[in-house]
This record gives sequence, C-alpha cells and structure tokens, in this order.
Amino acid sequence: MAEIRRVGVVGAGTMGNGIAHVFARSGFPVVLAEVDQPALDRGLSTIDKNLAREVAKGKLAQADSDAARARIAGTLDRRMLAGCDLVVEAATERFAVKQSLFQELDGLLGATPFSLQIPRRSPLPSWRLRRSARTALSACTSSTPCR
Repeated sequence: MAEIRRVGVVGAGTMGNGIAHVFARSGFPVVLAEVDQPALDRGLSTIDKNLAREVAKGKLAQADSDAARARIAGTLDRRMLAGCDLVVEAATERFAVKQSLFQELDGLLGATPFSLQIPRRSPLPSWRLRRSARTALSACTSSTPCR
C-alpha cells in the first residue's frame, strides 16, 4: 500500500468533522469537502470547539491544537481531493447523492483508495453502494472490515 501523506474527507457533519479532526491530530494534512459554506463552517466550528475543549482539559497543548487546525483545509471544490492519497466519504445517507458522489470521485481520484463509511444502522445496503463505485472502492462498515 502507498504511503498516506494527505487525506480527504467528504462531508463535514458529525462523522466527517470527527474523522478530519482525528487525522489532523495524527499529523495528516486534511482536505475537508462540503457542498455549501454554512455546512462547512459548522463542521470547522465543531472541530475548533473540540480542539479547544481538549486544550482546556489539558489533553492537548495549545500549540498542538493550533497545528492540528492548520492542517485542515475546508473547501467547496471537490476537485481539491484529487491530490489526496486517501479519501473518506462521510456524506448524507441518501442513496442517489452517494451514487452521484462516487461516480464523481471515481473520475477525480483515479487509483486513489477511498473509503465509504456506512453506519451499522444505515438504511442503505452496502452492496448497492459498493456497486455504485469502481471496483477499487474499499467499503467499511461496523460489520464488514475494509478490504
């Protein structure tokens, strides 16, 4: 497997901003992509609040918090994901939206692996989602490990 130097996250909601936060705290530059500015702003604000809470509790130094936040670049332009070595999809739970997104990511990412996050109680069948994207898609669920 190739070295991961830059991570993309599609969706800045609860799962997406949490995933971006963890990758940034782990030292990875992150591109956080969202469909509209208010949603992106909410996700980045949540990350800021969570980092501040970690600093207040003494779990993270302010300099480390600042460095983690600086590693996260928010964007409305999914073409910015093209330079990522790994992309994690954490978008809405609507099949048509995910299907369209996967087709777009197929064109943008080429051979870059991407992971789709399917919550255990998702109403969307993982096999239909996997079929919507290229065969290199790595689909991870709580009951199906990444391949």
